[in-house]
Amino acid sequence: MDANTLYPIYLLSQNGGELRHEFTPTGIAYDLRIDGKLVTPAPGAETALVKGAASSQHRLGILIRPDTTHAPLASTQTA
Repeated sequence: MDANTLYPIYLLSQNGGELRHEFTPTGIAYDLRIDGKLVTPAPGAETALVKGAASSQHRLGILIRPDTTHAPLASTQTA
């Protein structure tokens, strides 16, 4: 991110740091880092990530954790 004006960045995570399909109760965990600092969002709560100053830059990193056993599978059908 790069901006030339003051700004805040907020995160709202419905599932508290999990990627989840709307019809499944389990999800895939991910880590979110802002400028290398781990951010742990609370489910359903807004988390203030940074308040940027003019001409500031921030690095956003998202890492999907290796355990994807609960990932929804895509199915293919042949006719």
